[in-house]
Amino acid sequence: MICTSSHNNWQSDKYTTYAISGNRGKNASYHGKCYPKLAPKLSFWKIWHDNIGKIPEEENNRYYVQEYWNQVLSKLDPEQVYKELDNSILLCYEANTEFCHRHIVAAWFEILLGVEVPEAKAKDYEIEYHIDSQNTLKSI
Repeated sequence: MICTSSHNNWQSDKYTTYAISGNRGKNASYHGKCYPKLAPKLSFWKIWHDNIGKIPEEENNRYYVQEYWNQVLSKLDPEQVYKELDNSILLCYEANTEFCHRHIVAAWFEILLGVEVPEAKAKDYEIEYHIDSQNTLKSI
């Protein structure tokens, strides 16, 4: 099983973790494994980020999803990526309720492979799971 979480919400060594952000978790003082194949490209991330508050959020997030698909996910084999990351937690920065590319990755696995990829929080060995990635995407 793969789960997603933010660096702030995952405080456990129970699973292997992979940072999937562009800077590989450096802003969170993360020193673990990274999976840069899933990182957003800086070019479209900057456009999306610069448009926050300037254009409707739904339109901006739709742009991000489209570019993330075109520039990242469409170039990957979801079965291969899932095999490489199985039994791990995919980490990036945004809070679990905020729009984030890790939710797009979770929906990608769920839609194409039929597997659930819950959002998780952990403190030591106490883990909470929440399944909401497709609901996050439905809002855009």
